[in-house]
Amino acid sequence: NKDEYSSNEEMYAKLSAGAANYDLVQPTDYIVDLMIRQGLLQELDKGKLPILDSLDPNYLNLPFDPENKYTLPYQAGTDSIVVNTAAVETAPQSFADLWNPEYAGRLVMLDDSRAIIGMTLLTLGYDVNTTDPAQLEEAKVKLAELAKGVKLFDSDSPKTALIAGDVDLGVVWTGEAVLAQREVPSVEFVYPTEGSILWQDNYAIPTGAPTAPRVVMLPGDRARVATRLVTLRWSRVAGATRYAVSIRALTGARRGTTFRIATASTRVRLDSRRLGGRGTYRWTLTARGAAPRLIGTRRFSVRPRT
Repeated sequence: NKDEYSSNEEMYAKLSAGAANYDLVQPTDYIVDLMIRQGLLQELDKGKLPILDSLDPNYLNLPFDPENKYTLPYQAGTDSIVVNTAAVETAPQSFADLWNPEYAGRLVMLDDSRAIIGMTLLTLGYDVNTTDPAQLEEAKVKLAELAKGVKLFDSDSPKTALIAGDVDLGVVWTGEAVLAQREVPSVEFVYPTEGSILWQDNYAIPTGAPTAPRVVMLPGDRARVATRLVTLRWSRVAGATRYAVSIRALTGARRGTTFRIATASTRVRLDSRRLGGRGTYRWTLTARGAAPRLIGTRRFSVRPRT
């Protein structure tokens, strides 16, 4: 299951309000530092992340998370101008061009304060990351002028209006521009003369994540087609001294039977013949310790090897 959000601010509001039912979140670079300072993200266990050696170093150890203690890169791109050249006679070459009265009522803009305020700051010659109150006030006044001609603010799917012909140009993310161009070849992505705004989305684990167990099926005795070794794995839970694993047969030869295992490890491996062979099973993990608690429930199936 997953929840989608149209802005980092929406995601941040949910987590800061105490939402604790997420195993993974995807914050963009600029909000990561705030989330770390407020204790909303937990440190990664790099011993369980062999993929680190395969990641492009250009996207690692960035200022918002030095040493990648809390995040890993997911995807990166730019905020730039998109224009349907079949509908716009004079295509904009800069962010400043978007204030041209000719474009009024034809613009789509990201519903993203960071991107749109940043774009406006660039047109004024200011740093996109400025915190100077006077510069931000100046950008606010100028952006209010542009907003009058914006037909749509959309961060969910700004490409949709472009494809449908409801708008002709605007500011979107790289990926949205590419997807729009696949549908409408006359759509072009323009890198503005002021420079594009770079961004990077990241994977992170929120503090208090339920650390739901994972099921990994591994092949067993090749001489018996109905035999499989079943491996159940989960992340270590802070404060837990032991774990209780309960496996209930939902279908198959031992339907209704429950098997219970206690362990100090974060893995249980057993022969599926012990469970009853082919069938569907539900397993439940409980952490034992100073504060016993249910960690999660998952299903898995055992089928003959073909």
